[in-house]
Amino acid sequence: MSETKRLTMRSITGGERLNKLFCDIFATYACGPAHYVSCVDMGLRDDSDPFQVKDGDVYPPLSARVYACHRSLTPGQRKERAKYFTRFARKGWQRAAP
Repeated sequence: MSETKRLTMRSITGGERLNKLFCDIFATYACGPAHYVSCVDMGLRDDSDPFQVKDGDVYPPLSARVYACHRSLTPGQRKERAKYFTRFARKGWQRAAP
């Protein structure tokens, strides 16, 4: 099942979760693929289910953060040099996501 279908509104609703998600989107816009790759790296190193919503946690699930960062990359940030790292991170995330 694709990560888009597995994300639900429950995974990102709540003021604090939306704030954290906006921070990831802004950081990806400002820093480009470097922030996206760091989110993927964080997700791959975490042993928990990236789609699990933890009720007491103010952070959205890692799957929502990685997806938002990937969608936030602008065409200008997808330059030839950055494409390799972005594709490499994306493929690694897709292989690791259940």
